[in-house]
Amino acid sequence: MLTIAKNAAEYIDSLFHPIDGRTYDGHIVKVKKNSIDLWIRGKDYTLNAYNVLAVRSKGADGKTWYHYQVDDLFGSRTTEREWGETMLAEHGIKRRHENWA
Repeated sequence: MLTIAKNAAEYIDSLFHPIDGRTYDGHIVKVKKNSIDLWIRGKDYTLNAYNVLAVRSKGADGKTWYHYQVDDLFGSRTTEREWGETMLAEHGIKRRHENWA
């Protein structure tokens, strides 16, 4: 399971003073109304209100691109969903439900 610091300072502090021998995997960059921007293991991510985690990057044209294939952080989709639910709830973002027909 990933452990995320509340800010960059807390993340950096964990590198020098590990908690129970562990450091944080990343930190929260910004909490928005419907999403949370994260920095995890050297990459930028966005967790949206639909509980979808995406890698965020900037293209050469300056546009933001989201890549939804995130397999390197979690062992399974169930683990990712549970982690996402917890992150959204901790930051007061109301979970939106998918309407798959």
